[in-house]
Amino acid sequence: MMLLNDLKMNSLNAMRRHLNDIVVTKNRPFSYLDFLDFELDSIRYKLSHGTIRNYLSILAKSGEIVLAYNSGIAFYTIPGKQFTNNMTHSPTGGGFTLIVGSCN
Repeated sequence: MMLLNDLKMNSLNAMRRHLNDIVVTKNRPFSYLDFLDFELDSIRYKLSHGTIRNYLSILAKSGEIVLAYNSGIAFYTIPGKQFTNNMTHSPTGGGFTLIVGSCN
């Protein structure tokens, strides 16, 4: 039987792998929205906003992630990987679109 602490560690480790994939492979910063519902190794993870917030706090305090910028939603990256952000109005009338570019 899997203990609650084992489940927490598995979801935290899955979150670590997923955020690394987002930053390194997809070349963009991540926010809590990336962790509400994601799949890794054919396992679906659905984390609550509070759980994600707690995990992001743990990762930030340990130095594994850093704040990239805050545009109403906080976006994070891994140390050494910087991103810029620009807001531009969407020509389709959908408000504003976030354009993210890499500084590295």
